This record gives sequence, structure tokens and C-alpha cells, in this order.
Amino acid sequence: QLVDCAYIKYGNYGCNGGLPSHAFEYVNYAGGISTEDAYPYVAVDQTCTVDPATYALAVGPAVNITALDENELKQAVYQQPVSVAF
Repeated sequence: QLVDCAYIKYGNYGCNGGLPSHAFEYVNYAGGISTEDAYPYVAVDQTCTVDPATYALAVGPAVNITALDENELKQAVYQQPVSVAF
């Protein structure tokens, strides 16, 4: 679903990559994300065909923190799940 649906509008490029924060942004604005069974990963770019009735998880808005700011990271971990990318 992320490969097919969180495409250019969210700054991702299907099988050519993207950023975790952009993926979270897509899930937030889409209203959720489907399970692997409902929208299987097939390792090729396809047209988005997600059915919102299959959403199993929703997330709140994504927040980026300042690079190398350990205090911001500590606060983020305290408040919500965190995704870290290098």
C-alpha cells in the first residue's frame, strides 16, 4: 500500500524509495493502513487499489525532530512511537 499509494503526492517514489516520515504522513491523511493480507506487497509499482474498509491501523500526524537533538528525541520517545532513519 505504501509503495502504491504514498507516491509522488507524499514525496515517495514507489519501489525507488521514500522516507518513513512521509509514509506516516500518508497513513495519517489516508485514515489508516491495511494489513499485509488485505493489501499484499508484490515488489513492483502498481496503481493504488486500497479499500479503506480494510484499514487495520491508524496513526496521528508525523513530527520531525532536529538532527542530533537528543532532548527532542527523548521527548518524542516519551510521547509516541518513533521511527528513526539514518
